[in-house]
Amino acid sequence: MGSAGNDTVVLLATPAGATIDLGAGTDTLTLSSAGDTVNLKNIESVVGLGGNDTVVLLNTVAGATIDLGAGTDTLTLSSAGGSVNLSSIESVVGLGGNDTVVLQTSPAGATIDLGAGTDTLTLSAAGGSVNLSNIESVLGLGGTDTVVLQSSPAARPSIWAPAPIP
Repeated sequence: MGSAGNDTVVLLATPAGATIDLGAGTDTLTLSSAGDTVNLKNIESVVGLGGNDTVVLLNTVAGATIDLGAGTDTLTLSSAGGSVNLSSIESVVGLGGNDTVVLQTSPAGATIDLGAGTDTLTLSAAGGSVNLSNIESVLGLGGTDTVVLQSSPAARPSIWAPAPIP
């Protein structure tokens, strides 16, 4: 467990299913290059180096930045919702609550299911292809996007994309 200060932790190896809580402060966790399966609490920045990572957020995060790097990676958001900025994540699962997800990059064919709650997804400005479920609002930033809706929310979804440049 971390202290009230700002913690920076680099994992050389991680027991499968480990729970890591870095406490108060602005904390950064770097996962091992072999790939990890971890449960995280009170961590504002996560960096993956390679391998297949499975990360579960145990608490609500506000503006966390998560880049899981190379490999086939899965992120499960807290059941209470939250806001995250994501890179290099192939699968995102929301459990409930209101989620706000901003894609910094879009791995080809990424699957994002934000579950229950009122959820917003902002697509990467670079464009990409994503498969979406249970998302009430999708915002495009100008890249060329391919969006496949795998399910429709109970209410009509809101999809916004800027007008193409002639």
